[in-house]
Amino acid sequence: MKRLALIHTLAGVIPIFDGLCRELLPRTDVVNLLDESIMRDLVARGHLDADIRRRVCRLALAAQEAGAAAAMLTCSSISPCADTAAELVTIPVLKVDEPMAMQAVRRSDLIGVVATLSTTLRPTVALLHACALRLRRRVRVVAQLCENAFAARAAGDIARHNRLIAEGMQRLARRLAARQDFQKTRPPTIVLAQASMAEAVSSLKLPPVIRVLTSPRLAVQHAAHLLDLS
Repeated sequence: MKRLALIHTLAGVIPIFDGLCRELLPRTDVVNLLDESIMRDLVARGHLDADIRRRVCRLALAAQEAGAAAAMLTCSSISPCADTAAELVTIPVLKVDEPMAMQAVRRSDLIGVVATLSTTLRPTVALLHACALRLRRRVRVVAQLCENAFAARAAGDIARHNRLIAEGMQRLARRLAARQDFQKTRPPTIVLAQASMAEAVSSLKLPPVIRVLTSPRLAVQHAAHLLDLS
């Protein structure tokens, strides 16, 4: 039985990935490696510094030492660390948001990004542009930060967290529809930058022309396909 290591910075996303892995990777041994101090320090510092990168790399090394066939970073804020970590281990280090970003770029020329932290918003926008370059496409990216949503989740107020995200997505949808190039592009896509935001989608009512992508399911499906883990 192959082993997949999931590297988390928030305990709250573990049930999301546990459920998806039971469904999509029933014959895979999934282990969770959690360090919530990484997210706390990242939010406090406002950027990925060398110290945080080293700590993520140590978790990737721990995954390899535990016999994992691959490691996945389930936090978009630390996705940029995957490339550095991959140079230190002999197993793939996957970015949770990369399959979502690739699909968004393939689908749309106009992409909205919603995040609850600026430390996640910036790398997600950068990843979308990097994926567009890889696929030789031109995209326009419009960003929307949902102020106070992360603090609400940290305080245990999931209802307020989800409501603020829904409101932010409604604002972003209006901004996309107001753009002059809205009618000239393929149907626009909104991506949710953080795995923890996925549960907020169910209550949304957006214009049917706007597609919404979240990262968890796409990431687990990609891991299953890439590593033949299914």
